[in-house]
Amino acid sequence: MPCASRDELPLLQITPTYSARMTDWGGMTVGIEAAPAGMDATSSLEGLPDGRCQAHHWGYLLTGRIVVDYGGNRKETVRAGQAYYVEPGHLISFLEDSEAVEFTPTDELQQTLDAVRTNTVQAQVAGPSRSAPIPVTEGGRPRGRPPQGEASYSSIVTFANDSFVVGLGT
Repeated sequence: MPCASRDELPLLQITPTYSARMTDWGGMTVGIEAAPAGMDATSSLEGLPDGRCQAHHWGYLLTGRIVVDYGGNRKETVRAGQAYYVEPGHLISFLEDSEAVEFTPTDELQQTLDAVRTNTVQAQVAGPSRSAPIPVTEGGRPRGRPPQGEASYSSIVTFANDSFVVGLGT
């Protein structure tokens, strides 16, 4: 039976400016992830149906507050101490610095990951005006806030062994 503490999960570089602790266990990606208030991965989901993440996510929000936007008037707020299920076709915004334990079927992520990979590369080619860095600590937790005028960052993608894993910030 796989099990791990936060520090035992591999620290993976998600994008050049973001990292998280996550791994695949039997087709399910388990992650302990943190995101700063204001983080928004919307631009990295361009090219997906309706520009939204197409994966299911189950999790528990340890700290913070997030909003899951399904489009139209349907938005759900998750607060620290709540378990959640996020359906495909969503965007996530971080209203407060947040940390979560999350489980996502790895195979469902491929469509999202292909778009994120493409958009991350395009953002790197476009230069710093497309995305601003989020400094990370050794523990993989982002620190700092988006610079004034910046509304979004590159999305969460794991560059490990040529595979890509999207986490909470999808």
